[in-house]
Amino acid sequence: IEGSNAKLEQHSERLEFEIAERTRDLRASEARIRAILESAGDGILTVDAAGRICTMNGAATRMFGFSSELTPPL
Repeated sequence: IEGSNAKLEQHSERLEFEIAERTRDLRASEARIRAILESAGDGILTVDAAGRICTMNGAATRMFGFSSELTPPL
């Protein structure tokens, strides 16, 4: 049983490490995408299946004349 507990703890630690690593990578990827969208000169919108605007970049906000307080964040 002690050997099984030790193996289980090793696997648990490995999983925690992998989750932390993937979370860090995902945050970095999101930051890159956000930077690309915000620096784009073209207006970019994302919409859901019902056609509602979910996000829009700064260029789209200016293009449509929306206030930045009213626009969904990236």
